[in-house]
Amino acid sequence: MSAPQTVYKITIPIHFFIFEFVIKDAIQHARTVTSARTIMGNKWVLSLFSLLVIFGCAPRPMVRPEIPGVQRLGDIEPRLRAEAEAWENTPHVLGGNDKEGIDCSGFVVLVNQKLFGIELPRTSEDQVRIGTPVSRRRLQAGDLVFFMPSSKNPHVGIYLSHGEFVHVSTSRGVMISNVNDPYWRNYYWTARRILQM
Repeated sequence: MSAPQTVYKITIPIHFFIFEFVIKDAIQHARTVTSARTIMGNKWVLSLFSLLVIFGCAPRPMVRPEIPGVQRLGDIEPRLRAEAEAWENTPHVLGGNDKEGIDCSGFVVLVNQKLFGIELPRTSEDQVRIGTPVSRRRLQAGDLVFFMPSSKNPHVGIYLSHGEFVHVSTSRGVMISNVNDPYWRNYYWTARRILQM
């Protein structure tokens, strides 16, 4: 696995410009006043200005969390589709955690743990409380999509692209459906982004 990518950001705070005028004034004052005491008294301005420049303009490393095996957004969907194919037709079993049978939230947990090294809550009620809310028109591969087909627990799947998402149907097991199909469009609830690129 490659080292985390480091991005450097140069920031010049506004106080840089404020103290630029202060230091110019101090220098002018030092030139016109011959008293050594007065000149020494203005040295604190020089020291403070130097500290502001050093700490205000120093490069600040911002490390982006790395998703194992993923270098760009386009890498996510192929991995999800390959995993969906490997699980295809696995039956729905409430509380299941393997290919003998699995439920919607368990599938989401296992796939994200295996492909992206992300630990998610086990239930869809808790999964909807994490990540960043995202509008339906801005969905991207890896987003969690939630539906409310009943007054009980929310149903969850993983978005792929072009409206498609992989999930565990109670009647057909692991499969790919489309959020734009009348049934899913009617029960669509919300989405959460858990993969930040």
